[in-house]
Amino acid sequence: MKKMLALLFTLGLVLSLAGGAQAAPHPDIAFCTGEPNGVFNSLGEAMIKVMKEDFAQRKLVIVTTSGASVNCQLVGVGNRELGFAHGDTLYFAAKGGDRKAGFERPLPNLRVVASLYSNYVHMMAGKNSGIKSLAEMKGRKIAMGPAGSGTSITAGFLLQSLGFQSRDLTNTSYTPIAGNPGKIRSKSIDAAIVVQGLPSQASASTLAAGAVLLPVPPEAYQAMSDINKQYLYQPIPKGTYPGQDQDVPTIVINTYLITHAGVDNETIYKITKALFDHSADLAAGHPVGKEISLQKATQNLPVPLHPGAERFYKDKGILK
Repeated sequence: MKKMLALLFTLGLVLSLAGGAQAAPHPDIAFCTGEPNGVFNSLGEAMIKVMKEDFAQRKLVIVTTSGASVNCQLVGVGNRELGFAHGDTLYFAAKGGDRKAGFERPLPNLRVVASLYSNYVHMMAGKNSGIKSLAEMKGRKIAMGPAGSGTSITAGFLLQSLGFQSRDLTNTSYTPIAGNPGKIRSKSIDAAIVVQGLPSQASASTLAAGAVLLPVPPEAYQAMSDINKQYLYQPIPKGTYPGQDQDVPTIVINTYLITHAGVDNETIYKITKALFDHSADLAAGHPVGKEISLQKATQNLPVPLHPGAERFYKDKGILK
């Protein structure tokens, strides 16, 4: 496990550098999202649209990445202004000192703009794989999501919580989740892990290709909660996906809109205001946008709020 997660850190760092990190601030507002056609990217594009009215003189740019870990790296060192991150990844990034999570050095300048919506861990196994429980995934071919993604970080800790050792993970792969359905069909993987909001198109496609959802046992959640209090235990409600006739217990993690302490207060105030003034438009970008609300925006934060966002929430009476 240690070797696997150390490799993940290295790959994630390489990806972050390849993502166009710059040594000096630039005039654009660069927004790190995720894989093309994924939840992060769809929601990010919707957010850019509602922000443009207040930033007519500045260029707003979507930066597609492999996900939350790389986003924390790029935003945390000040090379990008905005990004999405899962709560567990954000906590590890700000805290540092955890090679398993891929963050040896802390990123203390990370700040939250808003808590947005819930991500659900989708544990999926091919119907013909013979896998009926997570414990039976030892030694099997598992797609863990792209290196540098929040999915890969959460997946690693989840399997560790189940007692998996490095020898049990020799057949894991770190590739874009868009390829999971084809790999399930061809039986080149036995199982896949996806961490996204509901409904997850990537998960729906994988299930339609011949996979089933597996429940996460409560003992795995408890072990993960001991590591990071950002983890919650809730079900994927029945009916979320075609043929899903019962709730499926799993791990849930919040998604946050993040920035860094060096972005000026007025810019972040305007961004926060634009998002909540046009919250209905965000739901049009992706169904998870319906979860975004002022009441939840400041809850369970793994790092401090940016002062610009804090001022907006005080103006709205959410904070005193």
